[in-house]
Amino acid sequence: MTRVFAAELYARGTSLNSRSALFRSQAPAGFLAKLSGRTHANRCPARKSRFQFTDKECRRKYRETLQASGNADAGKGGEDDASLNLGDGSEDGGAFNFSLLQERIAEVKRKSDISQDTLQQNWKQGRCTQRILVNIGDWVRRTCFQGDTLAVGTFSGAVLVYDIPSSVALAQFDGDGQQRPSPTRMEISALAISLDGDLVASGSIDGILKVHSLSQKRCVYETKLPSAPVQAVCFDPSGRFLAAVSETQMLQVEVGCWADPTWLELCDEDSVSTVCCMAAARAPDGDVWYAHGLANGLVQVRRAEGGELAGAQTDPLLSFRPHPCGVRSLDAQFEAGKLVLYTGCENGEVAAWEVQATRSRFRWSLLGHQGAVAALQSDGTKLVSGALDGTVRIWDVNEVSGHPLYAISGHTAYMGSVQFEAGRLICDGTNNTVLMHDFLNLDD
Repeated sequence: MTRVFAAELYARGTSLNSRSALFRSQAPAGFLAKLSGRTHANRCPARKSRFQFTDKECRRKYRETLQASGNADAGKGGEDDASLNLGDGSEDGGAFNFSLLQERIAEVKRKSDISQDTLQQNWKQGRCTQRILVNIGDWVRRTCFQGDTLAVGTFSGAVLVYDIPSSVALAQFDGDGQQRPSPTRMEISALAISLDGDLVASGSIDGILKVHSLSQKRCVYETKLPSAPVQAVCFDPSGRFLAAVSETQMLQVEVGCWADPTWLELCDEDSVSTVCCMAAARAPDGDVWYAHGLANGLVQVRRAEGGELAGAQTDPLLSFRPHPCGVRSLDAQFEAGKLVLYTGCENGEVAAWEVQATRSRFRWSLLGHQGAVAALQSDGTKLVSGALDGTVRIWDVNEVSGHPLYAISGHTAYMGSVQFEAGRLICDGTNNTVLMHDFLNLDD
């Protein structure tokens, strides 16, 4: 073990100081203890050979390391293969030849490029496998995931957290897991996970906003928003603030501090409309742009300097009407330095708008859903939308034809959320189960 570990470090071509740091951080168990009694050997020429390796031995160990990592070309040469010249063993490291390592890196990159091309084609052609992640005794109302962490909000007001690869339950907050309202909380209407995967924010139809910590296994923040329900909740792209909206107001609070939240009136008493949804995107200059969709078809855009809403004006920076009916879902992102808003409305239409300063410019609209678009997400190349007609539709935003690439049916009218990342697509709307569509790992 000692010789293999030392040969691997030697093969990396690291400096003497770097090798020392790597030894201390990555050495096998018991290795440092074994070595600590022999440190004087480094200064004793008579015993130094016990910790040195010949070029021949290092070449062999390096070749074995490459073979173990999957390099099919490693080991074809002889023990004295000149292409594996790892130096003369001197303290300054000698002259190293990393041609095989460079070839290995190039091979890994090539395979990665092939995988990305395959993934894009799978998305375009609808090739995927389905897997049931969660099957519980309660109706699923919202889902959200970050990395391998999946959060599920239920009809009874419970928030359940699972590990996606294993489907193992990690935590349960509130509720009793039964198909009945909780005595302390009602149905979950909004859900979000922090960027580090530790905090789960949830809002319910009775206006209660809670933030639970997975590491602490407890609620770290709770408040009640006026004019229930909680329509949307999100961690801003910087991870510094948490924002939530009810039908008339918006709250922003600093993550970790949880003190002195900022409140913003979105719809006053004389307003004839209410807020239905919210989206946030971070600009290259660090400012965060918030968009709110209203029931009268308007979209309001506000800019928070440095991400902090306290500097924003009560009146929106921009207000425009993308649809003749209520805006039910929003997604926002910056593309080539421009804010792009994707909107979904009550009549099933999906549209894209480009926002600059105080003006909006129409890009395109898509028709296909036969019900209100409850959730949508785009990554700049494709858009995924879920509607109350029980379908999830995938669109190519670069080749807009007005029709989706394909639709995934079989959902119910209780569609509340869709989310994708890389090869994973997870959505609710299947009663008491959560289904994942995997576009990367296909069955043979």
